Parts: sequence; C-alpha cells; structure tokens
Amino acid sequence: MNQTASYFAGLDIGGSTVKSVLVDGQGEQAGNLVEVPSCVTAGYRETFTQLERALDQLAEGVGVPRSAIGGVGLDVPAPNCDGVIWHQANLGDDWVGTNICQQLSERIKIPVAMTNDGNAAALGEYAVRPNHAGGLLLIAPGTGLGGGLVLPGGTAYVGCNGLAL
Repeated sequence: MNQTASYFAGLDIGGSTVKSVLVDGQGEQAGNLVEVPSCVTAGYRETFTQLERALDQLAEGVGVPRSAIGGVGLDVPAPNCDGVIWHQANLGDDWVGTNICQQLSERIKIPVAMTNDGNAAALGEYAVRPNHAGGLLLIAPGTGLGGGLVLPGGTAYVGCNGLAL
C-alpha cells in the first residue's frame, strides 16, 4: 500500500454501471460520487478501462493525482474467492477463472481487494450503524437474489464459495 496515499476508492461493478466513491483516511466521503458505464459483457479488460476512468474522475474531483489513492475496494456481481471470479453471473466469459484483483492491481498500480456485491452491501449497512452490537443480515433482491451476513463485531461471513448465502 502507498504509505503517502490519503484516499481509498470503492468501485461497485454492476451490470450496466460502475458506481464509485472516494473516502479519506477517516472514512469520510471526499468529492462527489462518480458513475460510468461498466461494459461487463464486453470483458474484464474493457471494464478495467471504465474503472480507470472512474478512478481518474474521483481523484480529479478532489484535486489530487491518482497516486494519492492507496487502495481500491471492488465489488462484483458474481461469486468469487481470493480475487478470482468462479461463475460469470452477468459478466463476460473472460471474467471466469481470472484473478481480477491481481490483473487490476497490476494495471492501475494500486492494491485491490474484492468481494461479492452482496457482502459489500451488508458491510456498508453495518458500517453506518456504529452503535449496533449484533450481526446483520442483508437480503438484496434485484436482477438476481443476493445478500450478505455480517457477524457481531463487524466481520463478514464468507462461505467456501465466497458468498454469505
């Protein structure tokens, strides 16, 4: 991780758009949310171009270079483990079996962590409830049915397939 970096990006890859946010070292939103087309069915390389576009817009929005971003949290609409997509859901064929974290990190020169979008949503809901002492179960009906489970103490439950449910 870049020790001089003072921002972190969150990128949510959806079937049609990438929604993104930049936060500072205290977790406070910096700048505006950015949304760009995702191009997921065109393949991961095409989507990476859109992710870079979003990162550049986020950095420009607060007047810093992309190198000020010390880490990227990425969520994808597909089951995954250890940075690798194992089922395509609504993604292009080349996503499956690819270490998306490694490929993206090498391309943008920033560390990347990835989870399923249901897990990310559950963690986000948990984070906005700082006085909540128990666990949290999130059910997310949409194009498919997803969700996430956060255990008491704030740790996401991730089963053997990278999913909570």
